Amino acid sequence: MNWQNFILRLEKEFRISGAELEKKTSISRSVIYSLKKGSTLRPRQTTIRKLEEALDIKIDDSDTNRVRYTQNVSHKNLELFRIDGNEFPIVSEILSGQDIFHPQNIIGTIRLPYTQKTNCFAIMAESGMDGILNKGDKVLIDIEAGYANGSIVACRLKAQKQFIRYYRKLPGEWVQFYSPDFNEEPITAKQSEIEAIYRVVFLIKYFPTGA
Repeated sequence: MNWQNFILRLEKEFRISGAELEKKTSISRSVIYSLKKGSTLRPRQTTIRKLEEALDIKIDDSDTNRVRYTQNVSHKNLELFRIDGNEFPIVSEILSGQDIFHPQNIIGTIRLPYTQKTNCFAIMAESGMDGILNKGDKVLIDIEAGYANGSIVACRLKAQKQFIRYYRKLPGEWVQFYSPDFNEEPITAKQSEIEAIYRVVFLIKYFPTGA
């Protein structure tokens, strides 16, 4: 994802227009327009800093083909939980076992008020993460945590489909993954079709400014 697509993605995920982005970041309309049209391949560092400060994110454009960002969690929010936060890796997809923590799969880090430090990772809502999450939401997953009926789980099927939904055990070898109010078609699969399944232990809902 280049900078042209990245700016369009920011507007979509933060639910703001180009004019609102201009007002919020103090970046001129001409610069935003140039980025969105692809006329400017990479903005100045001052422009990147303005985006990061206004949206409370950290931008990584070290990969010229894909610009990424992670959303910061303020110290004030951490203090509300009365425990220290720990740094957790953010990964791009749900994988099996320790493959999750391979450096090439980690796209950033996030600080969250969860005491378990090992075998945990966060994931952002992207395509395929249907049912529970909206764009901009994040979840923390603890590989060692158990799950039962009604638990929110992150699952990857051997058919490569991945999602974050509620879990329900069905008779026999079958399990079902569903979303609140069943507003998404439930997914039914055999246990043997599951490549990886982990419990979600922390959910970070993204609410745009003014919501």
